[in-house]
Amino acid sequence: MKIPLKYIFAASTLILIVLLLNQCSSTRGVRTQLNTFIGYKDTVKIYKNKYDDIVAINDALIIDNITLKQLKKQNRDLREKLHEFKDVNTVTIVKTITRIDTVNHYFTDSIECVFHKDFTIDSPYYSIGGLLTQHSITFDRIQFPNEQYIVVGTQRKNILSRKQYVVTSTNSNPYIQTIGLQSYTIVPNKKPWQKWYVHVGIGVVAGFLIAK
Repeated sequence: MKIPLKYIFAASTLILIVLLLNQCSSTRGVRTQLNTFIGYKDTVKIYKNKYDDIVAINDALIIDNITLKQLKKQNRDLREKLHEFKDVNTVTIVKTITRIDTVNHYFTDSIECVFHKDFTIDSPYYSIGGLLTQHSITFDRIQFPNEQYIVVGTQRKNILSRKQYVVTSTNSNPYIQTIGLQSYTIVPNKKPWQKWYVHVGIGVVAGFLIAK
């Protein structure tokens, strides 16, 4: 049976329109996600839960791989942190300040000279301030700022090695070291009708009915 040319032309036009609409939708989606990322603030809300733990909370973003590629082009830090990953599941950026207030140390032997000397030591990785006297030294400010990237995804050391699902932690402050790291990815259990063998069974039955 020969299909009329006009039907072929109409079907081709319809397919082309669908593809163009899908492309436009994807482009708008990427643009929307990029704008959302640009406006995404790291401001947290602090509260205490029922176990008296202090919790910091913020909104989490969901983006696709196309948007991630665009973000990596624009963000050097993100690009460097993800260059070893073949596939990325989550990226978490945690900004912290380790703060110790008011530490006193009294000297065993006092110095005969009387003096009071305020001191401040600042660097990109720490800030220390206090007071030195003939009797003691007092630290009234010890701070260590840090930005930590936590990435979950798959890595492959080389072409011959198998993929490995890992979590990495990278600290911007060299004085802060990660000594323990655990990550759990929760995968929802599939419903019975979502199992692959159910789909195969439906396909076999449908094929049988069509053939019949």
